[in-house]
Amino acid sequence: MQGDPDESRLSDAGRRVLRTLRAATTPQSVKDVATELDLHENTARFHLEALTRVGLAVRETERRVLRGRPRTLYAATSAGATMRNYQALASVLVPMVAEGLADPAGEAERAGDAWGRRLATRAARPGTSAAAVAGLAALLDDMGFAPQPDGSPRAPQINIRHCPFAALAHRHPDIVCAIHLGLTRGYLDELGAPVAVSALEPLVEPSLCITRLAATSAS
Repeated sequence: MQGDPDESRLSDAGRRVLRTLRAATTPQSVKDVATELDLHENTARFHLEALTRVGLAVRETERRVLRGRPRTLYAATSAGATMRNYQALASVLVPMVAEGLADPAGEAERAGDAWGRRLATRAARPGTSAAAVAGLAALLDDMGFAPQPDGSPRAPQINIRHCPFAALAHRHPDIVCAIHLGLTRGYLDELGAPVAVSALEPLVEPSLCITRLAATSAS
């Protein structure tokens, strides 16, 4: 999490590996991480071992009854367990919302909006569009979305390369993505940012969602 003295010293690649471990529901092998992040296995192993050394991940040997050498598996420490608990809770609550409300997507977006506004109380108001985009990207990065700011100054966007709730979003995109949309809109609106979220395009590719931004009328 942001502010952790060990995590703050990680490289960008190290943070990506850590986010992958935290999002996973089971311990991951070197090959699992390398495939997920399109890394060479030696690179993935280097970062996994680095995370283990600073206490952000743990290493274990796979228990198996099949023939062959058991794999070495890695899992995030307590923060990863917390993330898996949130995922389990979401997997219970999201179907209830989908089935129990007349307007589940609208209610989900309103809940996300309120969440984003609460998060905005910790942030300073951005003076420029670039600062607003960077601030939103930093928030999404802290939440594990692996954001990549992109686009032009007139039409900025943030590419989301990793969703901590990807499996759930594929089953209930109307709920999960609506929460994400509301969160980003509420966050920027509460800050009075000179940009606003104009659209969220979910699952443009299997591992890509796009948050599109536009200048506000007051900017």
